[in-house]
Amino acid sequence: MNKRINRMLCIMLAMVVSCSMIIVNAAEAVTLPAGVISQNENGKAVKINEEQVKTILQNYFDAYYLDFSETEDGKLLEFANGNINPNESTNLFLAFHEWENKSVDLAENWYEDSTVTLDFTDITINDSKVQTSLNMTLKYKYTLSEDYSYIVQVPYRFSLIMENNVLKIDSIETDSDDFKGFHQDYMREVNRSSSARNSEQKKENALEKVKEDYISNTEAFAAQVKNLISEQSEEELDTPTIVPFTAASYTASDATRYAERLVYADASRFFYKVNGNNCTNFVSQCLWAGYGGYATDFSVMADRMNRRYQMTSEWYAGSGGGSPAWENVTNLWDYLMKSKSTGPTATGLNNGAVYTKLFVGSSPQRAIKPGNVLQFRVGSTGNYGHSVIVYTVPSSPSDTDTELNQITIAQNTDDIIGRSLWEVINRKGGSNCNMRLIRPSNFK
Repeated sequence: MNKRINRMLCIMLAMVVSCSMIIVNAAEAVTLPAGVISQNENGKAVKINEEQVKTILQNYFDAYYLDFSETEDGKLLEFANGNINPNESTNLFLAFHEWENKSVDLAENWYEDSTVTLDFTDITINDSKVQTSLNMTLKYKYTLSEDYSYIVQVPYRFSLIMENNVLKIDSIETDSDDFKGFHQDYMREVNRSSSARNSEQKKENALEKVKEDYISNTEAFAAQVKNLISEQSEEELDTPTIVPFTAASYTASDATRYAERLVYADASRFFYKVNGNNCTNFVSQCLWAGYGGYATDFSVMADRMNRRYQMTSEWYAGSGGGSPAWENVTNLWDYLMKSKSTGPTATGLNNGAVYTKLFVGSSPQRAIKPGNVLQFRVGSTGNYGHSVIVYTVPSSPSDTDTELNQITIAQNTDDIIGRSLWEVINRKGGSNCNMRLIRPSNFK
């Protein structure tokens, strides 16, 4: 069935009314078998066990990402009807999911062959209540890609409760950077809103407004990309002359190989992983690998990192993340852009401008190369707040829209490899996204 028709049917059936409060009749709730706690022959409720907790949360995530496929829709709403208690916490995630789902549709680059793996770190059962922590990993393939993409070990915390012999999700929390901005915008809207007399209505109105604002911005971004007219040039944008230091020239393939290893590695193998915002520490490590630090032997690479090989007194790794130029978005840009007699060199493009300006006179494929660094901010003011490294670039895309969907990035916070650039720009402001480019050249 067509995905948009399916969505309309879901709405018509009133499984949920947009992202506002979900009305559930417990007596009529359609539950998945995993969520049901049946009564034994004596009429006593069966106690909650860990397998039931694991299964209902597996079903939650499976439904969440199945909605992102081209042919499926409404799976999370179906699951929510009877398995999720409607409240501020859960409604936030349902609204966020609605925006994410709409974004995938507008990109026309769906998630296929998705596999969710859950690593449970704690399950505490206390009578009818459950507290659990887990890390979620998603493996999927974009419609426009032949390779798999990964979102790795994203932390979540759930509260569950047994009501009328049905185990239900009662609250959801995550440290995911993807969700953080949506939650912050919601809280700002709640604090500024004065249209409702009671607090619950105020929260519902605020959530609806934020969700609709996000969807509207994504619609504007999608239209902008489709209408983006590039004067296709056979020449590259101006590229700096690379000084012929063979041993210290920037090798993009080493940077992207390191990105692969760093994303997939266990936490214990990360070099100087910063708690919290780790994006620029991750990018600096990838740059360091490209500037000569990479080695196929992990112990050799670790020794180089610990000896601060191919680092400088201003740009170095260290406990807690390293120097400001190593771990801070703005400081990394400033350091790479300034003239220096020793250290990494690079050229910056499109500073202080909306992402579309980067493609004037060129296409995304020609402007952006694997091993480049992209930095993002929402809007035209304030500091840039996120750094990623370009992972793959298509060799022969058909148009600008497809190119942005096929260019992929690697990042940390969250740990992701293979996310489409279209999706990153959309999550960082869409049509209001400022995106600047760093082209590394050599370490002199």
